[in-house]
Formats: sequence, structure tokens, C-alpha cells
Amino acid sequence: MGNQDIDTKEFVALLTRYSRRIYSFIRVLVPNQTDAEDLFQDVSITLWGKYGTFRKGSDFRAWAFQIAHYKVLNFRQRQSRLPRLFTDDIVEKLAGDRLLLDDALEARSHALADCYQRLRLEDRELIDLRYTEAATVPSVAAQTGRSVDYVYKALRRIHGELHRCIDETIHGDDPK
Repeated sequence: MGNQDIDTKEFVALLTRYSRRIYSFIRVLVPNQTDAEDLFQDVSITLWGKYGTFRKGSDFRAWAFQIAHYKVLNFRQRQSRLPRLFTDDIVEKLAGDRLLLDDALEARSHALADCYQRLRLEDRELIDLRYTEAATVPSVAAQTGRSVDYVYKALRRIHGELHRCIDETIHGDDPK
């Protein structure tokens, strides 16, 4: 397998991992869905074309967002004669806010994964049954031999534990 194959696989893995977030970033800045989809395709092609300049080990998401941001600015420049929903200042503010939100969501996602691992095995199994399998509470109750009321209460308790753990982890009061 040549270096080109490795680069292609790495790129596809990174783009797959971040594609929803890149599209979401564009969509916040470009209100028209068709335009946002076209821009996302353009950004994806540009990312692939410039992947040779990407420093491996650095933040692909930030790199991709920056390219997407420039593509949005270029798009807005080309559309300058058309009425705009947002001023350039608002677009810049939205871009910055979206980056902060994405960072916060990523931090919460990592905290959730960590907090999930800290749950008792029985609690993880209940969460897996309910959400991984996309089952209903009555079906989880039937599968576990527990009452529907028990499952609702257990899930409420587990959600509370996860919420507290995530907040403590995010705010530096790591519950480990």
C-alpha cells in the first residue's frame, strides 16, 4: 500500500468524522439549504485538494472550519448584489459562536463518553438497551424483567448521574 492510499484513507476517515459538523458550520452561515449543500461539496473538494498541506497531528476540524469560513466569505462576495439575510459582521459573529459551540459540544461529548464508562455495569446495560437498540421503555422493562416504573426511575437516576458527572468534568471538578 502506497503513501497515497494511506493519505486517502486518513482523509476519508477525518472527513467522515467531521462532515456533519462542517456542514452544520456552513449551514449556520448560509441560510439557503441548496447553497449550503453546494458549498459543503466545494469545501470537501478543497479539503481533499489541500490535504497535502494539512499537518498531520494538528486539528483537522479547525483547519476544515477555516477553509469552510473562507469559502462562505467568497460565496457571499460573489452574491454581493443579492439581498443578504446577514451582514458580514453578523456572519463573523456567527462563525465565532459556532466554533465555540462546536468546542463545547465536543468537550461534552468526551465527558459523556468518560462518564458513561464510570457508570455501574447494570446502568450501562440499561442505557445501551434503551438508546443503542432504540427500544421503548416498556420493551426494555420486558427484556430486563423489571417494571416500566422501575425502568423510568432508573433511567431518570442515571440521566441525573451523567448530567452531574458531565458538568463536574467540564467545569474542572472532575469526579474521578
